[in-house]
Amino acid sequence: PSKLIFDGMGMTPSNREGIWNDTAGNLVCFNASVWHGKRECILIQKDVFLKFINDNIKKTKLEENAIIRNKDYTQFLKELKNENIKFDIIFLDPPYELDISKEAVKLILEYELLNTDGIIIIETDETEREIKNLKGMNVEIYDCRKYGRANLIFLVERG
Repeated sequence: PSKLIFDGMGMTPSNREGIWNDTAGNLVCFNASVWHGKRECILIQKDVFLKFINDNIKKTKLEENAIIRNKDYTQFLKELKNENIKFDIIFLDPPYELDISKEAVKLILEYELLNTDGIIIIETDETEREIKNLKGMNVEIYDCRKYGRANLIFLVERG
């Protein structure tokens, strides 16, 4: 895990490779690729990670501006629609392998979750796949940038 998450969640390496514990010695994070030889995969206990996120939002005094819900993205987007919540910026950082950005963008547009001149930013490691998936949608790609392994695609709604 990144140093910020590692330190922020108080994780310490265990005596087994690829496992990190909290300060009480409970397993909170592990790297499954250590045992299975697959692509890197870090798994963090959801409740512990959500507590970390909420604690950091409080520290930054952004509670009034943050919406954190522990649900499937399709349910979450529908709730935002039903609550008539709109955004200036929506940042999508789905697991790269799941290929769900197209569906997320489709729902964001359908549910009208962007304010006027709002933007969507997609983080991906496969820019060409994402651009191909976005063809035919009511969006315009106005910028693409690369930061290490990650690529950011900046979108605006047409019209």
